[in-house]
Amino acid sequence: MSTASRRRRLQALALAGAMAAALAVIALAGPLAPTRIEVAAATVGDLTPTVFGIGTLEARRLHTVGPVRSGRILRLEADHGDSVERGQLLAELDPVDLPERIRAAAAAVAELEHRIEAARARLQAERARLRLARRQAARYEALGRRRQASAEQVQAHETEARAQAAAARAAEAELAALEAARARARAELQALQASREALRLRSPVGGIVVARLAEPGDAVLAGTPVLRIAEPATLWVRARVDQRRARGLRLGLPAEVRFRRDPGRTLVGRVARLELMADPLTEEEWVDVALDPAPRGIPLGSLAEVVIRLPARRGVLWVPTSAVQRHGGRAGVWLVREGRVAFRPLALGVSTEDGRTEVVAGLRAGDTVVTHAARPLRPGMRVSVGTRP
Repeated sequence: MSTASRRRRLQALALAGAMAAALAVIALAGPLAPTRIEVAAATVGDLTPTVFGIGTLEARRLHTVGPVRSGRILRLEADHGDSVERGQLLAELDPVDLPERIRAAAAAVAELEHRIEAARARLQAERARLRLARRQAARYEALGRRRQASAEQVQAHETEARAQAAAARAAEAELAALEAARARARAELQALQASREALRLRSPVGGIVVARLAEPGDAVLAGTPVLRIAEPATLWVRARVDQRRARGLRLGLPAEVRFRRDPGRTLVGRVARLELMADPLTEEEWVDVALDPAPRGIPLGSLAEVVIRLPARRGVLWVPTSAVQRHGGRAGVWLVREGRVAFRPLALGVSTEDGRTEVVAGLRAGDTVVTHAARPLRPGMRVSVGTRP
């Protein structure tokens, strides 16, 4: 064999070796290589399930304080974060001329009181004269029957008794008129005093001021909110939880709450209300968690993470929560069979805070499921089991 032929043969062998090496690289590490995955086995054991939710701090009882009459705010005695007592004066609107009108009405009532006292004295005097006139008339009537007094005398005393009775009735009418006038004056005074009191804004409950919506000098209409007061004992976290994880929730279950503004502090709470309306778009339900004790210094609306602990479940089948995926709109896991994957829809139960999810139906103990894949999986894709670098 000539030297040229030998050189060409060596070149052909080298090219074939390079192509084989390239094909091996493509098959083992290139785009055609099996996807590297991590796996775990479905296991039977005990679970302490939890339900996780995100919510905000709210007040179950939030009271709005505002005027029932329009006016200008004269003074405002409360600000954000102030603790207030029930009935405490918080603000006052400008009364304009109400104080003068109240003083005038009070003076009118006092004047009528004096006139009523005088009228009562006159009535007593008229009644005394009436009694005397009636006794005299009766006496002369008796004398007239015995012919010891003339008819003119009898008639004169009867006339005097009738006149005195009319004077007594007039005194009674005057007293009644004055008493009616006093009642009207008192009603007017009370109405003015009520109008004056309506300009004073008082706290309806003991609580904390969480909002100040106006300032002194502002003109406000009737019904305009000026302050908002929250009852500390009614603070709770309204949290959204996944409907798929909400099975087993009930009133009174313990919960842990951590606010984003203070993540190192864990507050204790309990489930106080389960709302019956769910969000069909997000597939979430509302859970209200009452806090004990109520937090201090955390603004309403603060974001919080809620972990609700459900009763322990014994001897259930579970897989790592990282293995649970969604494919084709259904929840399930990727199973590994003979180097390839297939998606298996599952009926899932509760989940735990440490990353375990109950399998109600669809798997058997020992089935191998994918917990991590280097890239998105497809049914029938070749895979190789390994660990992340």
